[in-house]
Amino acid sequence: MIVSEDITLKLDKPVTNEQIELMLKEKGLEVLRWAITEIDGDLYTIRLSKEI
Repeated sequence: MIVSEDITLKLDKPVTNEQIELMLKEKGLEVLRWAITEIDGDLYTIRLSKEI
């Protein structure tokens, strides 16, 4: 089953795909896809899809 969830990451600029993917991996998340959905200063809301 594939589920979606939102998480918030504190990221330093400039933000790169590699930086986000590394942080997701460090959190133990095996993500199928992700997108930035909101930015508030250095806090980024990420909508991700993962298989459970």
